[in-house]
Amino acid sequence: MAIVLRLANYAQTITYNLLTGDLYALMDTWSTDFGDMGEMVETITLAARGETDSAIMTAAQTLTELQDNCIDFWGDKLNNKSVWWEEKTADETAKRALIYSIDLLPLQKSKYTKLLGGSTAFFKLTVIHDAIYEDVSETTVVNAQSMSCLSGTKTIAAIKGSAPARISQVLVTGVNGVNSKEAVWLGIRPTGYGTTLYQRYWEAAYGDLGADSSLASDVTWGFPASSNNVVDITFATDNTLTTCRINLQLLDADSARYDDNVGDYIVLLRYKLVTGSSGEILVQAQSGYEDGKKIHEAVILDDDALNMKAIARISLPPTGARSETSISSDDLANFEFDLYAKRLSGDYVLRVDGYYLIPAKHCIFTEDAEVEYNNAFVEFKTLEDGSFIARQKNSSSNRVEKALLPGNTNWVLPVEGGILVLAAANTDVNTDTVTVTLKAFYRHRMFREA
Repeated sequence: MAIVLRLANYAQTITYNLLTGDLYALMDTWSTDFGDMGEMVETITLAARGETDSAIMTAAQTLTELQDNCIDFWGDKLNNKSVWWEEKTADETAKRALIYSIDLLPLQKSKYTKLLGGSTAFFKLTVIHDAIYEDVSETTVVNAQSMSCLSGTKTIAAIKGSAPARISQVLVTGVNGVNSKEAVWLGIRPTGYGTTLYQRYWEAAYGDLGADSSLASDVTWGFPASSNNVVDITFATDNTLTTCRINLQLLDADSARYDDNVGDYIVLLRYKLVTGSSGEILVQAQSGYEDGKKIHEAVILDDDALNMKAIARISLPPTGARSETSISSDDLANFEFDLYAKRLSGDYVLRVDGYYLIPAKHCIFTEDAEVEYNNAFVEFKTLEDGSFIARQKNSSSNRVEKALLPGNTNWVLPVEGGILVLAAANTDVNTDTVTVTLKAFYRHRMFREA
């Protein structure tokens, strides 16, 4: 395999080979250093010997075209092509680093000047690029995987690379004509201490129930579809926000491998407003150990359709998990999650299914989509510099139907792998699934493993 040292735009439609070009690198002048912000600065003298002025100018023109492409990209990343520094040894797979700037300066050496005319020329090339390299080719990590809308999972094995991979694209597609998903959350929990008994769903019916809270059955959408699988909060005798309606301990939800649950999570409340005809209900979560719980921001519920709402972000355990061995059950078993609720107006009863935990350290979500509505699917894209776009598209025509307002936290794929977890708010059933495709570029701090 040949070594590579060249500049190229994203699609490699414009390239310049620094080893074989008419202006070629004098390798003994090549130096690499760190910039002020941790980026890499490459400095090389380029030379032309025995070349026509036309060939020298054509080579310089290609380099300045890439320079202009780079300027254009950073001025408008949505509509212009990025430029890359490609570098690999003879035994590597091709890799590249995103370029921030390119400078090309003619050098005066004796009789050889930028006026040319002597079949010889020298230029100083300075390229500033990202310190992390990524593969030139995209890898499909998850391919059209069917996942439950109720915290469906897909195990992802350890990946190649020495830095977290850039997740370039995620497609979430449903079945035509089946319940529309107005909100979609995806999170990746790193493998960490283990994943075998990772518990991503806490059933409200397992908790200790407070005032005006009682077990009920709703086999249509309660999960699992069994008796006494939901909790109804009626507010009949106590309509204050100071009363805990449901107290749930991790011990209630998962009696086995506590260390498999270590991590940070977005907690989604799955609920429905039933019985009444109108109104608003205020809910607030508290989490932690019995003394000194964290009080999370209150959320208003006012939609009588089956829904999911993010009501908290929690850490398990709250005190951190730096032990090099498995976490003791004592660190997690007493962790409590409490739900407080108050009816602000109307006559609704709050029906609670449970809590769905989406890994928060590497997550992405949109709450204004309509997956499956009118053959629609959601596309999340991470651009080369880590910026982010999301859109709703038509699966028949591939036309964009809606620009979405996504949120994300460090949406990358950990080198160690982990579990991909999905939740999607649906309208009235608990059996809906979507298919998920996830593509990524593996990334490397120095050399790219074979």
